[in-house]
Formats: sequence, C-alpha cells, structure tokens
Amino acid sequence: MKRFLAILFCTCLFFSLSLFGIVTVNAASTEGNYTYSVVNGEAIIKKYDKYNGVRGELVIPSHLGGYPVTEIDSSAFYNNTYLTSVVLPDSVKKIGDLAFAECHKLDAVSIPPSLKKLSGSAFNRCDISKVYITDVAAWCNIEYIGNVFGVGPFGSTRKLYLNNSLITKLIIPEGVTHTSFYAFFGCDSITCVVLPKSILSVANGSFSNCTNIKDVWYAGSESDKSSISINSGNTYLINATWHYDSCPVGAPHSYNNDCDTSCNGCGKIRTVSGHSYDNACDTTCNICNETRTVSHTYDNTCDTQCNVCKSNRTISHTYGEWEVTKQATCTESGAKARKCRVCSNTETATISSLGHNFSTEWTVDKKATCTTAGSKSNHCARCSATSNNTTILTSGHSWGNWITEKKATDKTEGLSVRKCSECGLKETQSIAKLAADGHTHKFSEWKVIKAATCKEKGNATRICSICKEQEQKDLLATGHQVGEWIEVSATCTNDGACERTCVVCNETEKITIKALGHEFEKPIVIKEPTNNENGIKQGKCKRCGEETTEEIPALLSDNDNTSSTSSNAETKSEIEVNRDTNKNTGNNWFIWTLIGIIVLIGIGIGVYLIMKKRAH
Repeated sequence: MKRFLAILFCTCLFFSLSLFGIVTVNAASTEGNYTYSVVNGEAIIKKYDKYNGVRGELVIPSHLGGYPVTEIDSSAFYNNTYLTSVVLPDSVKKIGDLAFAECHKLDAVSIPPSLKKLSGSAFNRCDISKVYITDVAAWCNIEYIGNVFGVGPFGSTRKLYLNNSLITKLIIPEGVTHTSFYAFFGCDSITCVVLPKSILSVANGSFSNCTNIKDVWYAGSESDKSSISINSGNTYLINATWHYDSCPVGAPHSYNNDCDTSCNGCGKIRTVSGHSYDNACDTTCNICNETRTVSHTYDNTCDTQCNVCKSNRTISHTYGEWEVTKQATCTESGAKARKCRVCSNTETATISSLGHNFSTEWTVDKKATCTTAGSKSNHCARCSATSNNTTILTSGHSWGNWITEKKATDKTEGLSVRKCSECGLKETQSIAKLAADGHTHKFSEWKVIKAATCKEKGNATRICSICKEQEQKDLLATGHQVGEWIEVSATCTNDGACERTCVVCNETEKITIKALGHEFEKPIVIKEPTNNENGIKQGKCKRCGEETTEEIPALLSDNDNTSSTSSNAETKSEIEVNRDTNKNTGNNWFIWTLIGIIVLIGIGIGVYLIMKKRAH
C-alpha cells in the first residue's frame, strides 16, 4: 500500500511538472496572421490565417515573437487559394508534409540556401511554374527532398530561376561533390550543364525529365568522368554531348578577344597569332585596343598631316611681319595677316576698333534763331559721331527803331512799325489820336505789367506825360524752346517714354510707350504629377528671362475609392484578434486550475503518508 501511494504521488508530481513545462515552452502563440510554437528557442509556423492574411505574394517573416522561424509545419498553409507566390526567409530549415498543398493559385516559390529538408507532398496540387533560388550550390546540398508530388519537389512544368534570371545554363560551382535526389527534376529550361571537377555523385533523378539538356561541359578529362557515380533517372544528362577540359566557371573557355591569352573563368593560357593594325602608323590594335609607339612621316617641318595615316599634328610656323588688310575705324575692328616663310601658311588676327576721338571745342550743329533753340556738340576727329549734345537758347528779337508809317490826327490813330534785324519780323503799334486840345501825346516807354510766358500772353502799358492818357498792348506768348527727345525704352513689365523739356519753363512733354508684356517660351515639365502630388511646369520669358511656374494637378488614385474598405477590413481584423485573445485567456485559466488541483492532491497524499508514519 505504501509503495502504491508513493508511486501515485511521484506520478502526479511528474505529470504536473511536465504539464507546466508544456504550457510555458510549447504553448501556441499568435503574431499577426501567424500561429506558431517555440521549441528549443526556434519558432515553428503552425497555421496561417488565410482569410485575413496577405493575398497575392507572401513574404514569410524571419522571426516571430523574437524567435527565428526555422520550420513550416505540416498543413500550415493548406488550401490557401489566395496565395500566388511565397518567399521563404533564410532561416527556414524544414518544410513539412502538405505545408502548401492545395494552394491552387500558387505559381512561384523562393527557396533559401538554409533549407535542409523538403518533405513529401509539400506542394501537392499546386500550379507552380517558377522556382527561385539564390545559391545553386546550397540547392544541390539539400539533405532530404521528399516525394513532394510523387515525382519530385515541384513537378514537371517548373522553370528554375537564379537571382530572378531564368536558368538555361546551369553552372554547378567547383567544390560541390554531389546533387540531391530529384534536385532539378523537370527543369526543361536547362539546355546545358556545367559540372566541376569536384563532382563525385549525381543522385537518382537529379536531372530527370530535363528534356532539353544538349551539352555537358565537364572540367575534368574523359578519364576523370569514370569516377563520377551517375545514378538512375539521369538519362538526358548521360545522353547529352560531353565536352572535356572545359572551364569550370562558364563551360567553354572564354576570352575577351582574339588577342587575349588568359581564360576569363579559369585562367588557362593559350597561344595567339599577334596584334592587328590598319597601317604602319596605327597605334591601337583593332582587336584588343592595346597601344604601341610609332613614328609618322611628313613632307617638311610645317606639314601637319602624316603621309601614311593622314593624322594631324600641332606645329610652330616661322612668320614674317604683320600686314594690315583692313583698317580699323572708331566702331569697327580691322584685320591683319602674316605668312610663314617656309610653307606660306597665312595667320590672321583682329585689330581692335580705335574708339572715338572727340574734340574739346564746341561745334554749332544748329544755329539758334530769335524764336527757335539751336544745338552744339563735340565732334569726333575721325568720323561723324558727336557727344555732349547741348541746347543753345533762343537769342530773342533784335528790334530796330519805330518808324511812323501813318501820322495820327485828331480824328484817326496813326501807325508805327519796327523790324527785327535778325529774322526780319515786323511789329506794329498804333499812334493815339491827337488830344482834343490839339497836343501830341508824349508817351513813356512801355512798362510790362504781365510778362509773356511760353504758353500765355502778357501785357504792357504806357502813359502820356501831358494828359496822363494810358495806352495798353498785348505781349505775344513766346512758345516753348524744347531740347532733343530723350527715350526710355519699355520693358516687359514697365512702360517706356520719349521726353523733351523746355529750356525756359522746364515743362516736359512726354509720350508713353506701352510695356511690351512677357513673351514666354513653351513651358517645360520639371516634375511629373503622381497619384499623391501635383506636378510642376515652368516657362521663361525670351526678353527678360523671368520664370513662371504652374502646377499640374495630381493624377486620380484608385486608393481613394478603397480607403473605406481597407478601414473596415482593419476593424474586422482587430475584433477577431481580440476574440481569439479572450478565447486563449479562457483556456489558460482552465489549465492553471487543473494544475492546482493536481498539485494539491499530491501534497495531501504526501502529508498523509508522513503523519501515518509518525503514528506508527
């Protein structure tokens, strides 16, 4: 009885500790759409939520919960009809039975170099046509490939890709000693295989159904081939044309050109016929571009072209004195030339323009008159150019004495006339009638009451010293005495003007020239519009260089119509994750309660045995 109770106690205690260990180490956990367990510090993917997960290309993460993903468990992605391609992380070592079975749309899979075991039926009933590998040597050294389809890992219709390039020439690098079972089964894209000298064994079916293999390039000799164990199922490899002593890196030996003596792949040395040149002066080989030193042939020291190859050289001529061929003027350049004494080669040069030589003495260009302004300037001694153009003010009339043409009486006025000695202009004035008492008025000099201006008349008055009778007359407006027109050119944005100013009253006469406006070139697109950002196009004015920038509206994006759907999907995903979390929490409470009951039973039995022993 005691022995039975002791055994029962130990069994219960062991069971409780074992159960406790399973819960803490191997309990299923979730991260995102993955359910996984942890064994010996490595994550094993148990299941993938195909309804909320990725649709299309799936890149499996290298870590879950901080643990490296090393295994895809059996049926983990079973019947996931949404996947079209799968990329496995470099940490995966094993793919279990039926791991991706029934994934009918799965067309491509990427195999990492870390993979050691590919279990049977892993890709059963998948429509895979492309297998991507990153390291051929690692693929050849997979330790175990199960009967994935019953005929090899990926079926008879697949294409093999190395770093995204379709493999037609399969190069197995030096150092690989064997290939694994059905390693390249059905790769009908392969037309030739390069085998290293290190190869010792080709496993069963390694190249089975590789129907297009035509050539095998083997780095060893024909006698070395006898040491290779080529197992059954490799008929197309055996029946292909074998080439021996080939380059182990790239099949036949390859050279850069016909002059190259060393193979690019393995460095094997060969004998070549020599370089090829066009003529005796050619310095570069037509085949390999290697250069040599040559001596050209010329007629004389001034000859610039070789008599053989017609190439040109730079020489120094022996020139005579310069001769002027075109005289320079104030504003235009001249020219000069000189000839070589050896070959009569002519060299020309430009003579700079002389510039104006203005006199310091004034020259009257337009003489001022009594009423019109004149002008004067400094003249160039060599040409007709002028500078310092200056206005000469009007001289005013030079009046002579008044001459009576008609005497005044007591009944009628008289008339007197005077004449300008410069321009001959005549000015008249009336002579007042004689006074009633018969005396003749003795008027004073005219007194200007209001001076005439350029635009307005003035007036003057005089008084008789005898009878004090007053007489008035108008003074004519003098008119403006203007200088030359001065032009301010119009620009794209600012008006221009032509102005001239009266030298007497400084009044300015102005004619406005309207702004020209910008003349933009055709706009250039400097930033294309995208779905999220506007583009930019820019133009430039031909006259002033001012730039104009204009936005190009952003393109319409399909994402604008799907944001609502994505939001709903995200909300749904969060609700389901919370529901699963609550479910797992409920299961944990049940397990912990069971553990507590078992532990209490074990402790109770132990206390009972101890008390009973003391009683005896």
